[in-house]
Amino acid sequence: MFKVRFKRNRIKDLKYLRNVILYIHLNPLKHGFTDNYQEYLYSSYKSILSSKPTILKREEVIEFFDDKDNFIHVHKENEQSDNFEEIE
Repeated sequence: MFKVRFKRNRIKDLKYLRNVILYIHLNPLKHGFTDNYQEYLYSSYKSILSSKPTILKREEVIEFFDDKDNFIHVHKENEQSDNFEEIE
């Protein structure tokens, strides 16, 4: 029998959306799948920063963090964080 392993939470505000993006990008690092989340093959992190064509809403994601520099800064600042709820 299949078991539901994931729960869904409605994203209601920008702060929570930023936290979800950080969680997704940093999760492979936290769980030991990679030593470098920036180069992790199955992550959108590198695509968000790239200028190559993509179907991702790159500009929108960057705007959630104000700009590319802040997107990078916030990720680096939270590499060791386990509590994404407090991330501003």
